[in-house]
Amino acid sequence: MDKSPVDKFYEWHAAELKDIEENGPRKRRGRKPSKKQYFTYITDEAIHAYNEEPNWGKRNKVFSEFINYPFNKLVENIYHTFRFSYFDVPYEDVKAEVVAFLTEKIGKFKKGKGKAFSYFSIVAKNYLIIQNNANYAKMKQRTDLKVVDEKRNLD
Repeated sequence: MDKSPVDKFYEWHAAELKDIEENGPRKRRGRKPSKKQYFTYITDEAIHAYNEEPNWGKRNKVFSEFINYPFNKLVENIYHTFRFSYFDVPYEDVKAEVVAFLTEKIGKFKKGKGKAFSYFSIVAKNYLIIQNNANYAKMKQRTDLKVVDEKRNLD
């Protein structure tokens, strides 16, 4: 019987962990990362396995173990980096909404088209920009007339 993509991913992940334990971390070119990476090549492979898996139970398992935290951290970093300020709901609600949007768009990411981090960071940033601009437009419509017109006395 052929193994499912998620089962293959878990085997690959176990082999990666064993290789890291035996040989140490991979040698990388360039400067060393200053912080612990949250969106790694393992997350990339988990997304590919998630997209290829037909069984929803296995998809949910790989999502909760390997994809959920990186998505949350990605949204958190983008939100704070670009300082979106026109949201009238709490930050946690905005974060959950964007993570849900990324989960909707996870099926559109195809293997061989680049890194998952690049794709999902652009998707999250664009979504936040659109929502921020829409909230700003709503805020401008709801502003009191006294704020808009200071030269004339409308009362």
